[in-house]
Amino acid sequence: MVLVFDEYGHFEGVITSGDFLESIMGVFGDESADEQAIKRRDDETYLVSGWTPIDEFADS
Repeated sequence: MVLVFDEYGHFEGVITSGDFLESIMGVFGDESADEQAIKRRDDETYLVSGWTPIDEFADS
């Protein structure tokens, strides 16, 4: 993790290793995939992807 400051010493932001790798190699994964984040199973349970925001899960 790197903190970024401008020439006047003002804080501009943070760069993570993921940001750095993404700028070199492009986007990781396919964000346009047709995967459902929340799937209801036949046994009345749910299969929830780990990347699902908790508020989205609570609304379903």
